[in-house]
Amino acid sequence: MKTAFTIIVPMYNVGREIHRCLSSLRTQTYPEFEVLLLDDGSTDDTVSICRETAARDSRFRLIENPHHGTASPLRNLGIRLASKEYIVFLDGDDEILADSLECFSSAVERYGAPDVLGAGVCSGSLNAEGVFQENGRTFNFSSRDGVRTGIQALERLFLQHKTLACYSCGNIYRRQFLIGKQLFQREDIRLLEDHEWLPRVLLSADRVAAVEHPYYHYIRRPGSVTTALTDRGLEDIAGVVNSLAAYGCAYQERMPETVRRFWAAHALNAFFWYFFNPLYEDKFTFPVWRSKLELLLGNPENRKNLFRLFRYASKAKQLALPWILLARKGIRLPANLYFRQFYYRFCIRK
Repeated sequence: MKTAFTIIVPMYNVGREIHRCLSSLRTQTYPEFEVLLLDDGSTDDTVSICRETAARDSRFRLIENPHHGTASPLRNLGIRLASKEYIVFLDGDDEILADSLECFSSAVERYGAPDVLGAGVCSGSLNAEGVFQENGRTFNFSSRDGVRTGIQALERLFLQHKTLACYSCGNIYRRQFLIGKQLFQREDIRLLEDHEWLPRVLLSADRVAAVEHPYYHYIRRPGSVTTALTDRGLEDIAGVVNSLAAYGCAYQERMPETVRRFWAAHALNAFFWYFFNPLYEDKFTFPVWRSKLELLLGNPENRKNLFRLFRYASKAKQLALPWILLARKGIRLPANLYFRQFYYRFCIRK
């Protein structure tokens, strides 16, 4: 029996971009798929465009939703509604290569139905003619590694690269694996939801494989996290770190030493980047910034989990802890100096 795919497309006000996305799906060389077009209460012509597509092609199904402001509820709904064996995530303003599903089908058969199949993401932008211009590729895993458990994959990833590129779209997932393990994304997080979700998925996977196929075109457009980061966004980051810390502590016994080190690095990288990156020093008033820091350190359970992460962190990260605690008391300058003059100049990947 041929492998079939459900492509889950969360979208919001992407009327100008959705044509490229839909075209990349209609031109797939492998026909065994369905597309769930999950709209988040768009106010432009996104819905009308998708309604026309669904009327012409029965593989496309439009599902309208009230506005959530985040893709996580839509992805979770898509996982529950999917009727095919494997799930592919695609944002409504991105696109995939025409041979993507054909490549995935061959790999699924070759590797014996892995829980997670890693692939590649191309980042780039559109030129004046609307042609995608690649400026970088991201692969977490190598096809040379064959089939591994998720724990083995995380170990190798940490030893080789020290970090995990967190794109939901960077892999495809066996639906029954996600459903059986209840691996849904947190719906209260709007920023960095992939950063919280993907490590949990990999930790739970029995079989992980990869194809080195840069199938996904992630199209960067004007605007960035730097300019978009808000008070709510910083609150989301605290939620991501708290969730990772709690999960890491709860499942610490099943983690080998290397994975504990990965988990600490992964969670603390997000914490440090958004709370102590020089890029964001002037983004928030000190009272606002401090109130978000209290979401991590004010609750005794959260604080205990965070401190346990530091036990497995690099020396450069451990050295930051006293300055972080001093900043919590209202003296932020030493922490700013540590991160600006030392950590982000010499130790960012440690």
